[in-house]
Amino acid sequence: MPCGVYAIYNHITGLVYVGSSVDIGNRKSQHLDALRRGNHHNPYLQRSFTKYGVAAFSFKVLELCQPEELLCREQAYIDSLQPVYNVRHADEEVIEELVRDKNDWHRWVYGGCRNPINNQRGLR
Repeated sequence: MPCGVYAIYNHITGLVYVGSSVDIGNRKSQHLDALRRGNHHNPYLQRSFTKYGVAAFSFKVLELCQPEELLCREQAYIDSLQPVYNVRHADEEVIEELVRDKNDWHRWVYGGCRNPINNQRGLR
């Protein structure tokens, strides 16, 4: 499935979670599997899913975009919709996901390597 920004809506409470992925279909499956197992990375979304059940939720594609636009577009939706389920900003989640090694993160922050998202040097 394509790259873009998506939302998970709780139709009972009106709350929403906004995310992005280079493969929206795969990400949808990952969210649903984790929620059904009761071990989703987002505790607010997990508690709501456990309380209201799968029928209360829907997954919608908000926008398709190029991979290099993901962070900007996701953050625009987060800023606009102000989703309660989102506990971190888009850039924090993606950078943390892409840069798994703590030393690489430290080197990027202090200018030793390039940001995996936009290939720019980190803070100096």
